Amino acid sequence: DGTRDQAGLRAMAAELGLEPAFADRLLALLIDARVVDDAATDPAALARLSLSERDRLAPDLASISLLSTGADGGLATLELRRRAKVAVLGAGRVGGSVAALLAAAGVGHVVVDDDGLCAAADCAPGGAAIGDIGASRAAVGAAVVQRASASTQPGPLDPAARPDLVVLAPREAAQPQMGDQLLRDGTPHLCVAVRE
Repeated sequence: DGTRDQAGLRAMAAELGLEPAFADRLLALLIDARVVDDAATDPAALARLSLSERDRLAPDLASISLLSTGADGGLATLELRRRAKVAVLGAGRVGGSVAALLAAAGVGHVVVDDDGLCAAADCAPGGAAIGDIGASRAAVGAAVVQRASASTQPGPLDPAARPDLVVLAPREAAQPQMGDQLLRDGTPHLCVAVRE
């Protein structure tokens, strides 16, 4: 329950008439099974978030903690997400939804780049709404990001900053040259599309 360190567990085992080595073996088994979170982990990553953002990200943190190999309860992974900068190129139905999901997952900065105007075909449950028709898709994408997470920055990156990931989500069929410059620059990127 986070109230005892290893020495405290050994002392409690002795009080219960168990050998301290038994407590050590049990603790080692639990650590190997990745079901122990270190109560001494620095929670600074959470302290920078509002209470509502911490509550919103609690299910993500719980899932991360089950997959994490560390004993920090997934906080290091959450902090990596918080520091990540992702550019989404294309704010149609797919791009807008991807931007919203990235923000909801705790990504710290999501830039949506699209110079077109929102059309009815761009509307989706996680993205643009019917009321957004006619507005700039980039502005709608930024609003979608803010609706998904108050702690995610939606605006352009600092000119000196590079995105950690670029998501190519063109409304039309992806052109091979879209990723050429990203490949040359060594920028990780992912092309997403929906086909029926």
